[in-house]
Amino acid sequence: MLATKSKILYVDDESINLRSFKSLFRKKYDITTVESGREALEILATEPIDILVTDQMMPEMTGLELLRIVSKQHPDVLMMILTGYSEMSVIKEAVNECGIYCYLNKPWERDLLERTFDRALEHQKLIKERENMISQLNKSNENLEEMVQERTKQIELQRDELVNKNSQLEVAKDTIHKKNDQLRIYNQDLELQVQERTRQLSDSNLQLQKYNEQLQQFAFLAAHNFRGPVASLLGLIQLFEMDKSKQDHEGYKDIFGNVKQMALKLDDVIKDLSEILHEKTNRKLLWESVNLNRAISRVENALNAQIVDSGTQIHKNFDSNYSLKTDSSLLEGVIYELIANAIKFRKKDVDPEISISVVSDDNKAQIRLTDNCLGIDLETYEEKVFGVYQTFHEGYEGKGLGLFSARTTIHKLGGNIHVRSKPNQGTEFIIDLPVR
Repeated sequence: MLATKSKILYVDDESINLRSFKSLFRKKYDITTVESGREALEILATEPIDILVTDQMMPEMTGLELLRIVSKQHPDVLMMILTGYSEMSVIKEAVNECGIYCYLNKPWERDLLERTFDRALEHQKLIKERENMISQLNKSNENLEEMVQERTKQIELQRDELVNKNSQLEVAKDTIHKKNDQLRIYNQDLELQVQERTRQLSDSNLQLQKYNEQLQQFAFLAAHNFRGPVASLLGLIQLFEMDKSKQDHEGYKDIFGNVKQMALKLDDVIKDLSEILHEKTNRKLLWESVNLNRAISRVENALNAQIVDSGTQIHKNFDSNYSLKTDSSLLEGVIYELIANAIKFRKKDVDPEISISVVSDDNKAQIRLTDNCLGIDLETYEEKVFGVYQTFHEGYEGKGLGLFSARTTIHKLGGNIHVRSKPNQGTEFIIDLPVR
């Protein structure tokens, strides 16, 4: 981008001087020439001029008269006058009254005149920069003054607010002291209440423990006492079956056939009750670091025949080195029950797929076992899923003890088990176990 040339207006009634001036300086400056003071004033009224150079001796309006007008109407224009040595009085008036930048002697020299123009333009530039700086400084001072006043108002408001806050704090401090006294008395009363409640809970726990022991004793006694009569009943049935003469009577045969079936069912119930009681009371926990991958592998070996026969695929989606502290035998028993159930209740013509994953943190390990099998209608059976003798699919063998046993075992390990399922959409069992 070309730099803008400085504009110089030259006034002289001799055309040859005008042509010569423009010819010499037009390459460096933007030159405008006129022959009279009147034309010069017209140019100044319409165009920005940096330097005005005027000859003194002109017929209509002298250079000094022009300068007097320009100094009042256009004070930013740098003014110069061309005079001879005999016109010193004119020069004094031009300096004193009009504030001209300099005077030039006739005839003028190009180099001297060019240097004078450059110094004048530089002088003008410095004056403008100084004026801009002074203007900016004044503006900054005004802004600063406004900011100081505004800040002073804010500080005064904050001071008043602070005084008010301090008064409120004093009131609040007195209130806190009173509340602390009340809280101290309340804590003392609460401590006494907690001690009393703890004593009551301790007594209740002891009483509950006695009730549990009595209940277990009753359950063992019931199982034991049922076992004797049932065994006798089964023995009598065997004697009846050995007596060929009584078996010929159709009525006796039907009656004793039904009695035998009922006795066998009752015997199964007693066996199940004994097994549950034995597992719940006699099994002692053995806490150890259990590698979950190896534990599942042992279950797979135990169920190998069922897995191969059904085409079951088991996916382990966890780190093979993952371990948790628990009872290995009990945990494997639960996994055994869940995998065996998934294989047993698989869909027709669909190979079972079982996915096992783990999510754990510092306090809990969550084992998720998901299958693609028949699923359970939880809207109908949600309250019965982990109950005793509960079955949910017709045409499949089972006593309904597997999920009950799994939940009992998980509770014994200090955890919990949940189920998510929909008919024909598979089942997900979620086992939460403590890691310590």
